[in-house]
Amino acid sequence: MPKLMMFMKRKPGISFETFRRHYEEVHIPLVAGWVGHLMTDFKRYYPAHFTNLFVGREDESEAPVNDGGVDYDAVSIYSIRDDAALDELLQIASNPEFTRAVTLDEANFADRGASRQSITEEAVGPGLI
Repeated sequence: MPKLMMFMKRKPGISFETFRRHYEEVHIPLVAGWVGHLMTDFKRYYPAHFTNLFVGREDESEAPVNDGGVDYDAVSIYSIRDDAALDELLQIASNPEFTRAVTLDEANFADRGASRQSITEEAVGPGLI
């Protein structure tokens, strides 16, 4: 099942609370009106901070000195129904009306230059659990 992962950064000068409220109450409903019918699940996470998992390990000296600017205020994962729905999503994403509406709204709360998105496939199998 295809997934769309969004890594959102708030625009400078607004509080995390303002960012989250706008994302939840305005932006998500706006986007859902266009592509919500293509999704089977939508999860979002609001990390308080990122943890350096190298701390205390033998290879701690190999840890990044800083996060390289990778400090997101929201991580969202959209589960897309199937490949046909992904094709439709990409078609909608290229619609100038959709692009204009999303871009104008993101200017209210998001740092578009620091935000990222990726289409990926979920890998399921043996692991930690």
